[in-house]
Amino acid sequence: MASLHIENVTKNFGSVKAIDNLSLTVEGPELIALLGPSGCGKTTLLRMIAGFIDATSGIIRIGERDVTKVPPNQRNTGMIFQSYALFPHMTVGENVGFGLEMRKIAKEERRKLVKEALSLVHLDGYEDRYPKQMSGGQRQRVAIARALVIRPDVFLLDEPLSNLDAVLRQSVGNEIRALQQRLGLTSVFVTHDQKEALMLADRLVVMKAGRIMQSGSGAEVYNRPNSRFVASFLGKSNFFTGHCNGGGHFNTTSHLQLHCPKPANGTADYTLLSVRPESIRLGPEASSFDNSFEGKVERVTYLGSLTEVELRLTAEDLITVQLQNRPGQTFSAETGANVVAGWSSDSTHLIADTETAVPA
Repeated sequence: MASLHIENVTKNFGSVKAIDNLSLTVEGPELIALLGPSGCGKTTLLRMIAGFIDATSGIIRIGERDVTKVPPNQRNTGMIFQSYALFPHMTVGENVGFGLEMRKIAKEERRKLVKEALSLVHLDGYEDRYPKQMSGGQRQRVAIARALVIRPDVFLLDEPLSNLDAVLRQSVGNEIRALQQRLGLTSVFVTHDQKEALMLADRLVVMKAGRIMQSGSGAEVYNRPNSRFVASFLGKSNFFTGHCNGGGHFNTTSHLQLHCPKPANGTADYTLLSVRPESIRLGPEASSFDNSFEGKVERVTYLGSLTEVELRLTAEDLITVQLQNRPGQTFSAETGANVVAGWSSDSTHLIADTETAVPA
């Protein structure tokens, strides 16, 4: 395994700054997810690590080696592409062994390594098949084997699950994670899907406009987002605007007084308070919480395991509530009905919302 260090890297495409003075460290055998909306720079950053795109400025190190100006075939990175990028005229064995052949590995050794790599992804005996004879999930496993067979120092994955259906995304994602942990690979995974990021990564790196907005474990970033952008991108959240008085109360612009934890940083100007939809309860039990308000139901949506309720508290405050469905416990209410909503102050999170980029 090898560590990855990105130091003050910038990438300009003409007048467009795709990556903006970004720094990031990945210690082996860590798997991080670069997460963000389309155009935030996550794929550009991944391709810069691989060497397919040159940095305008800054340094990229793999281990102790400066690879900023090193061509892709000399960086020893294994990459999985969104489109699989298999050669249709080559057999599975030839596809997997291509990187070894480029490295002048002897034929017998190459055959042995290909066999081992295919065994890792449960494709024993598939050496003589062609990509067109395989399912999407099998083709993705071939792409994984091809990336791993060279024994890369850094394992790179560019939205590798996006072309698979929901069931395959789950199973192939679990296989990738299991392989990464078993082989101890330093890995960088690009996705715009928050569920994939939470499922696979040791650490999330949330990006916007070529900068890192927040980095941390899934639980840390989800439960303690540092901005409206992060809270909104990683799941749903209810926001109240106003001001924290520093004593465990948040006064909203709509004249609600909400109970919240006392801020850890007494000098910060907290202008937002967020509450996740799953933290809110409805009905008689809601009255027991320190935050309890009556609202009017505007919409009820059944989502299988969840029921989602939109509740109007004030003219300015429309909140979303997510309730777990259990046998005999599915929420039911008519549009326009008055319902009490409640949540604990411990479920609230104060946000200063400065949106300042952070090193990771």
